[in-house]
Amino acid sequence: IRRSTFLLFNTAAMPSTAVFSMTGTRAQGCIASMRGPRNVPHVSHVLASMPLVSRTLRESRQMARHIVSAKKKKGGKKGGDASEEPVVESSKKQAPVESDDSPASAASVEDDCKDRMEKSLESVKRNFDTISTGRANPKMLDRVTVDYYGTPTPLNQMASVTTPESSLVVIQPYDISAIPDIERAILGSDVDITPSNDGKVIRLQVPQLTAERRKEMTKVASKMGEEGKVAIRNVRRDMLKKVEKLADEVGEDGKKDLDDKVQKLTDSFISSVDALLKSKNEELLKV
Repeated sequence: IRRSTFLLFNTAAMPSTAVFSMTGTRAQGCIASMRGPRNVPHVSHVLASMPLVSRTLRESRQMARHIVSAKKKKGGKKGGDASEEPVVESSKKQAPVESDDSPASAASVEDDCKDRMEKSLESVKRNFDTISTGRANPKMLDRVTVDYYGTPTPLNQMASVTTPESSLVVIQPYDISAIPDIERAILGSDVDITPSNDGKVIRLQVPQLTAERRKEMTKVASKMGEEGKVAIRNVRRDMLKKVEKLADEVGEDGKKDLDDKVQKLTDSFISSVDALLKSKNEELLKV
C-alpha cells in the first residue's frame, strides 16, 4: 500500500492548514478546521476522493486547487459571485501615508513662510562669514570641502580651526594623514591663501587686503546677498501657491490678507539681507 503525506498551506481557496495521511484510496484522517461559508467547497472535501498516486507536494496542492476551483464555479455562493475569493486581512496595520499635497491652514502658511525665510537669511550670514576681511576668522573655512577617502567632507568636521593671532589660522586635523587632502581643498577653494604645514598642523597666514582686493571682495559679497534674496523670493512664490489653494477655504478677503502677510515677510527679510550686505561692505572697505 502506497502512503503519502500532504501538507497544504493557507491560500485563498484553503483557509486552514491541514495535514492528510492517505492510505489506500481514501483519506484516513483530517485535522483541518472548517472556516468560511459552508457552501464553499474545501480542499478536505476532495482530497479523500483523489486517486492514490505518488506525487510531490507541489503537484498534490495544484490538483487539490483545481478540484476546489471547479466545485466553486459549479456551486457558487448563494446570492453572490461564485468566483469571488475570501478576503484575507493582514495582521499588521499600515500607517496612513502622509501626502505632501495635503491642504495647509492659513496659520501654517505664515509659519512655514517665516521659518524658510529665516533659514535663507542664516545661510546668507554664514556665507558672509567666509569672506576674508584681512583678519583671521575660523569661519572663513566653513565652505571648504575635503575629498576624504572619496567622500566630500566639510573641513570643520575633520579638524579643529583656531586663530591664535589676528592674522593666523591654525588647522589641527584629527587624522594627520589627511593633511595633503586638506591643503588641496584649500588651494582649490575661494579662500585664496596658500597653506603650509609642519607635518602635524596646517597654518594659513592671512594677508592684509589691498584696496583692489577689498573691492573684489565687495563684489563677492554682493553676489552672495543677491543669491540670498533670490532664495527668499522663491519662498514667497511657493507660499503664494499655497495661499491660492486655500482661496475656497479662507475666502477672497482671507486670501488677500495672507498675500499681504507673505509680502510683508518678504520685504522684511530682503531688508535684513540688505542690512547684512551693507555691514559686510563697510567691514571690507575699512582699512
